[in-house]
Amino acid sequence: MVPWDRTGGALAPVGKLPAGLIVIAQWSLSLRRALVERIVDLAADRTVLEVSVDGVAARAIAYPGFTGPLAPGDEVIVNTTAVELGLGSGGVHFVLQGPWLPPGRGSGHLMKLRYTPLQICWDGPEDPDHPQHGRVETLDGLGGAPVVILALHSQLMAAVATAHRLSPGVRVVYVMTDGGALPVALSDSVRALRERGLLAATVSVGEAFGGDLEAVNLYSGLLLARWLAGGDLIVVGVGPGVVGTGTPLGHSGVKVGEAVNAVAALGGRAVVAPRIMVRDPRRRHQGVSHHTLAALGRVALAPAEVAVPLDPDADRWVEAIRGAGGAVTHRIRVLDGEVAIAALEEQNLEPRVMGRSVQEEPAFFRAVGAAVRCALGPGDGGEPGGDVPDPAADHDDPELHPSDAHGDAPFGDQPMAEGERACFEERRVEHRRVYAGRRIALWVDTVEIPGGGSATRDVVVHPGAVAVVARTARGVILVRQFRHAPAEMLWEVPAGGLSPGEDPFAAARRELEEETGYRAARWRDLGYGFTTPGFTDERMYFYLAEDLRPGPTRWDADERLEVREIPWEDAVAAARAGRLHDMKTVYALLRADGS
Repeated sequence: MVPWDRTGGALAPVGKLPAGLIVIAQWSLSLRRALVERIVDLAADRTVLEVSVDGVAARAIAYPGFTGPLAPGDEVIVNTTAVELGLGSGGVHFVLQGPWLPPGRGSGHLMKLRYTPLQICWDGPEDPDHPQHGRVETLDGLGGAPVVILALHSQLMAAVATAHRLSPGVRVVYVMTDGGALPVALSDSVRALRERGLLAATVSVGEAFGGDLEAVNLYSGLLLARWLAGGDLIVVGVGPGVVGTGTPLGHSGVKVGEAVNAVAALGGRAVVAPRIMVRDPRRRHQGVSHHTLAALGRVALAPAEVAVPLDPDADRWVEAIRGAGGAVTHRIRVLDGEVAIAALEEQNLEPRVMGRSVQEEPAFFRAVGAAVRCALGPGDGGEPGGDVPDPAADHDDPELHPSDAHGDAPFGDQPMAEGERACFEERRVEHRRVYAGRRIALWVDTVEIPGGGSATRDVVVHPGAVAVVARTARGVILVRQFRHAPAEMLWEVPAGGLSPGEDPFAAARRELEEETGYRAARWRDLGYGFTTPGFTDERMYFYLAEDLRPGPTRWDADERLEVREIPWEDAVAAARAGRLHDMKTVYALLRADGS
């Protein structure tokens, strides 16, 4: 055991240590007396003050829950540590103690800021005595809900504003982790979004506190955000300020990878908004920040969708993310993120990142726009940049070639102009789930019609699917099976549903092998389509697989399939003549025949 001495107001180890090991464990706390000169900004959960410390005027922040109400003339004790260190984030005084503390105690039995002089009890749904504790006990997954994972708190305004621009009326819930500031009350972004009615609720997790809902950890916080706060879109990120040391893993950016793991474990859909900057003077943060690369390459143990904004430098950013390595292959989506800039202007929001404006770091905010566009999926205004799937595969290095499936205007999925949007887009005013099954959920939406009036829309929410045209030297592999809903035997291309958050390319390879036994060395992306856009958001991704090698099938217990090689000309002719009645198969064959 190493003895400890107090030296210079800090604790440092002394005595014999292993050879070659140098340990410096030192901390410092600077407390000063101050006089409250005036109240700068007064809110229920946070007070901004001007105080005088040794005759020098300075800004200070007080949390009334700790200090009670303050007034000019009060003598307080302030923590001046960050100011004396010259820190940018958190570089203000914080009031530790006022002239009096509010009486009483909270009703909860769970603690935050545990085992510190400021530990507080809180009353949350996970507390055994809370009225909703029984409901929380039954929550075990996110049901495919989209989760946008932010790299910095500076991205929050852009994420929430973009979500409402793309999907008016969407219910956005912010989950604040404890990688930066701990009090939610410190966030000007949360305050501004709340004032505009854009943020439905906040959840503070871990040691963070002050949210509408308090959670023990990120996993339970995500569940509370989805099911108790009713989030259609969940946004996860650290509070204001981060910790950075310049070392590979000594930073708050690792929280991004931890969030990816949590979302995957709970069956959600993780979409990462990377930290991309072009004007940062620090080389390690230029382009895709080393914080993001470490989180995706070394911390994340599950695949995520990573949104890269459409930009002349997009290829370079994509390669940086791919080069991060790691145990998993993330799906990189290159999308137009300009919507974030427009959304911020529309809401008169002016976030800054490291002191720089939206105009100075547009790529940083466009990355957020791309991530939200990706997360909202169908109805998000399209994907002009297309997908950039990683060609790496788990067998024999098959190649995946991009396609021209997205096309050009007028038939490509291009964002609507503002005039068009006002004329056509329906605004959702009520969103009610009436059924949740094994793979689908049924929602009933009430929408406002442009020009006046309202209507009811039944929407089947589906995680998506894949279909594969498996072409041989002589023909194409089709499967024949009985379909219960139409009660018919149908000839189809190999196909199957996506698991929540699953990469479509990986699913296509899996379905081809499971249903037919074949593996392909060459792949081509044929684009995507909506199966029945009148009532479902199901998006089906199409692929052409070639250079096939046979192997054993792996059918599910409830599958009975007939696998057959059909001459290519016969299959295409049947599709053209209306002898094939499965529409995905008709489209897939004709699309592949024209490619």
